[in-house]
Amino acid sequence: MRKLQLLFIVALLAMTSSAFAQCPAPITGSSVLCPPSTVTLSDDSLGGTWSVSDGSNVSIDAVTGVVTGITGGIAVVTYTMPGGCYVTFNITDAAIIGSATACSAGPAITMSDALPGTWSTTSADISITSLGGVVTVTGTSMPTATISFSPSPAVCSTITDVINVELSPSISSLVSDAASNPLCEHSAISFTTTMSGGVAPYTYNWWWYNTGCSCYSTFASNTGVFGTSSIGAQLGGITLAEAGTYYGDIVDNLGCISLLYTGPTMIVNPDPTVYTLDYSPGGCHYASCTLQLSGTDYGISYACGNSTEYVATTTGTGSPWISIPTDGSVTDDWYFVVAINTVTGCGIDMYPSIHVCPTCRTANPSLGVSATTQTSVPLTLLPNPNNGNFTLSGSADFMLDAQTVKAEIIDITGHLVLSQDLPVTDGSISQSIQLPCDIVNGMYFVKLSTGTQSQVLRLSLNR
Repeated sequence: MRKLQLLFIVALLAMTSSAFAQCPAPITGSSVLCPPSTVTLSDDSLGGTWSVSDGSNVSIDAVTGVVTGITGGIAVVTYTMPGGCYVTFNITDAAIIGSATACSAGPAITMSDALPGTWSTTSADISITSLGGVVTVTGTSMPTATISFSPSPAVCSTITDVINVELSPSISSLVSDAASNPLCEHSAISFTTTMSGGVAPYTYNWWWYNTGCSCYSTFASNTGVFGTSSIGAQLGGITLAEAGTYYGDIVDNLGCISLLYTGPTMIVNPDPTVYTLDYSPGGCHYASCTLQLSGTDYGISYACGNSTEYVATTTGTGSPWISIPTDGSVTDDWYFVVAINTVTGCGIDMYPSIHVCPTCRTANPSLGVSATTQTSVPLTLLPNPNNGNFTLSGSADFMLDAQTVKAEIIDITGHLVLSQDLPVTDGSISQSIQLPCDIVNGMYFVKLSTGTQSQVLRLSLNR
């Protein structure tokens, strides 16, 4: 019995000793990695594997324990035995961290290192603060510059890095089509920019000065990539969502950006105020009817017309009502009133449109129209402006005997962008339309036609 007890104790001690043997000894080696050198870590316990917590800072060979720097910083190295027991070790990669490019127009870039120390440079094109590592471009005679970092205490020798020194792009001119078309709210324009410097391709950004907050806002949706040439004229386009002062900046392929709010500008004029269009007497289906607006603005010209001509004009006086009579020469058509700023040329339509039909309707004191003729509801396009989803509704004499009416959407250059047949019931339509996403913001004409007769409505697209 005593012999069996002794054998059991010996076996227990052996098992305990074997368990303790699975835990590794402390890791030894340098805790600082000085590039471009490598560091070899070791552990007296054999059979384990090496790993690192952050593979973006350093890498380690799982078998040899050789550590190689990558981007700089602090990482945790782990040595794990087959039984799962492990020890850790902190190692610092003293590599320089920061942007690879410094741009002449700024902003300044800041370099850093995981160790304390001082910064310096021998390059004439940049300056760097000795303690902060802030790099500022002072010239661009050379494409690169060398910066140095000296750790303190001197656990490593001086470390150097080479960064690019780039001439930021700049806009020397910006020419829009304002010579033939005024720059107005919600209008789509084209423009040409001439720029220099930087590395192609470029990205163009629009900035708008918002008087409401006295700050600048960017229009990310109006950002585009231009060409592959390093300098010269580039074409672009933008839809002007708000009135105000627009600035442009150029970002090149390396991220260098032109100075903000210093280049050419575009002044976008506001549209005139939209007032409600009314008519008197009720019905107004004859040539001598009077179209009325619920208000007017000084300096604004108001014109009554159809899709081809204006038949009457008047100047706003600021009064709450203004009358625009049509003369006896008008034809059977739909008429609207457009407000035009006499200085900027910006104009906008008043709604709804009015059907004047001198040949097919006569005045009636009680009804305003012939008792034998069905009263028509003016064609409308609502809402307007809209985000591409709108409804066409109302009636017209040219649709009385039609089963369908062709709806064509035409841009301001006269190009057809969409055509669709709409069902007609008793001379009336009521149809919702969703424009495709690739139709850009701007002003369009919606032409409704059957045979040789037609009516045109205006559409303002503002997604």
